[in-house]
Amino acid sequence: MSKKWGKKPRKGRTGRFSLRVDEPNAEHIEVQSKNPHFGNKTNYLNWLIAQDRAGRDEGLRGLEETLVKTINTLEKEIRNIRINVATLNAFTHAFVKMYLVNHPEADPDTKRLAQSIAKARYQRLLEQAAQELSYGEDEDADEEEE
Repeated sequence: MSKKWGKKPRKGRTGRFSLRVDEPNAEHIEVQSKNPHFGNKTNYLNWLIAQDRAGRDEGLRGLEETLVKTINTLEKEIRNIRINVATLNAFTHAFVKMYLVNHPEADPDTKRLAQSIAKARYQRLLEQAAQELSYGEDEDADEEEE
């Protein structure tokens, strides 16, 4: 067992990694590491990693801001819809109240006649709807048989 594994890393060093890169990237790292700003390959690679992490954090901040804007927009739209629904309810209430106040109530004979006509029309509507539904089912059954 080697003694180096039992030693604590020196201050400022967190670990050593073996990195395999293709030829164009190796040349780029070599050229950039000679830049006086970096001094060596390790400093350049640390700088690249820091830039990458900062970019990811910036991307997440952008996504977060976009989500917040979207939620705020939806909240405003929902508030506007609630206001519009309340307004429509108020107008409907006022219209019905105006109709009931200004329209006289029908006499009992006329009322019974109107109700019987309405019931007959409703029955015809139900029969037509049933015919339409059964006609659609008959076509489906014919298609399945073929």
